[in-house]
Amino acid sequence: MTRPLVFAARDTDRYRSIVASLTVDHAKVVVMDDGFKCLDAIVLQPPHAVLVDIEIPGMPVFELLTRIRHSGGEPRPVVVVFGRQDEPRLRTVASQGLADGFIALPCRDAAFMARFADVLDARAEAANTRLNTIQRSLLKLGRQCTHDMRRAFEAEEPINSTTVDAFCQSLVAAARSEELVSTFDALRAHHSHSFVHVLRVASAMTVFGHHAGMRDGDLMRLAQAGFLHDVGKLCMSHAILSKPGPLTEDEWVLVKEHPAVSVDILSRGNGFSKDTIDAAHNHHERIDGTGYPRGLKGGQIDDLSLVCAVADVFSALTEKRSYKPRLSHAEALVIMRTMTGHHLEPSFFARFEEIVHAGLIV
Repeated sequence: MTRPLVFAARDTDRYRSIVASLTVDHAKVVVMDDGFKCLDAIVLQPPHAVLVDIEIPGMPVFELLTRIRHSGGEPRPVVVVFGRQDEPRLRTVASQGLADGFIALPCRDAAFMARFADVLDARAEAANTRLNTIQRSLLKLGRQCTHDMRRAFEAEEPINSTTVDAFCQSLVAAARSEELVSTFDALRAHHSHSFVHVLRVASAMTVFGHHAGMRDGDLMRLAQAGFLHDVGKLCMSHAILSKPGPLTEDEWVLVKEHPAVSVDILSRGNGFSKDTIDAAHNHHERIDGTGYPRGLKGGQIDDLSLVCAVADVFSALTEKRSYKPRLSHAEALVIMRTMTGHHLEPSFFARFEEIVHAGLIV
């Protein structure tokens, strides 16, 4: 039986949209507005994770968290506490080690969901004993970099290119040492679809460049473009990004705005090259001119964007989403083959297909 997620808050109506988003990602969400009821639900059916409002009524929050930690369920549930940033009890909970992570309010729904996913992913990585030092460092740097980018976006500050460069250097090192293929296996346990997608795209592009004999400087360009190609989605609603059914016309309009938003975000600072910004802007363009956002065609689209488009489509097809199952590599390549010549650049796809068949991209 799939273990549920327990969400306990003083005012559950206030978090209705958060609960709706959680329901998209998790098989069962149990909502409670009282500490005693929350503990009863946890004892009755041990959850895989618990989200607790620091202001939960009924049982004092410190007692509730202590009892959850000693509830006996195996594996122990991931516990995340949320509350106002200036709430002193958050610091007390942290100092006593009663939670695995914290979410400071106020924050947007997308940031709330992303921070929760970060905690779940950190636990999954820690439990994966197959990861070596390079792989652990790569995933940790990637999560930290994503968190820093989201925080900068919310504060309307430039993204720190230094942290992005550090992650991309780690990615290039992993590609050079052939450590990326087995790293992908660990991503299957991750809860943040956006993080998984950008890391897979960046990894695929880096492997593509490595096996094309490119130098480290060019590999850094590929890694950076892949990692930042969807940065404009930081501002998008999780409910839209993970919607289980078809998007409405208005929702689709919002989705198609993310390349232009990416350009705006990356242009705030001076640490990102024009190539990287162009790839974020152009990776949904098609060589026949039917793509978006500007309808570029043929030679108007730069090579880095064309490579990014191939990696982006492959990753999207082979990832499980709320609105579709995961396709096998063979199924994805069959679909992509029909897209060459009008959507995907044929020579780049042919090279990419060779690398997939060689088992170097998963």
